[in-house]
Amino acid sequence: MEADEATAAANVKELNHPGNAFPLRFPQVGKGKRPWRAPRTRRSSACVQKSSGQRRSWADKTAERERLEEIKRMERELLDKVREQRRAEHERVAERRRQREENALRTGTSYQVITNNSKLKKMTKRQLKMLRKGLPPPASAGAPRK
Repeated sequence: MEADEATAAANVKELNHPGNAFPLRFPQVGKGKRPWRAPRTRRSSACVQKSSGQRRSWADKTAERERLEEIKRMERELLDKVREQRRAEHERVAERRRQREENALRTGTSYQVITNNSKLKKMTKRQLKMLRKGLPPPASAGAPRK
């Protein structure tokens, strides 16, 4: 056993001499150690090399950035246009609804003024919701006769 350890140490000393480009550590046995792997001699970030064919010039980068800005500007314009159309449509529908209600109240609607409050107290919630409250009575309904 001691002879094996001595020969292993001698082999490691030979590999660790100063002229060797990749010196090896003494193989350590323990948790998390892998003696069959070569030790890292430099950081992994330094090992990454960009190929010169992939690099873009500053003019190309600025042109690409301007192109993307133009695309985003056009996209924003289209979204604003659609948003404006939806808002206009919503406004138009609301105006038509309001006009329809005004026309219905002005022309064909007849009123029955409830003066007895006990009738209101007897009504259900649904019946109360159907009532038009706060509307002024028509001129013919509330005017006293001579």
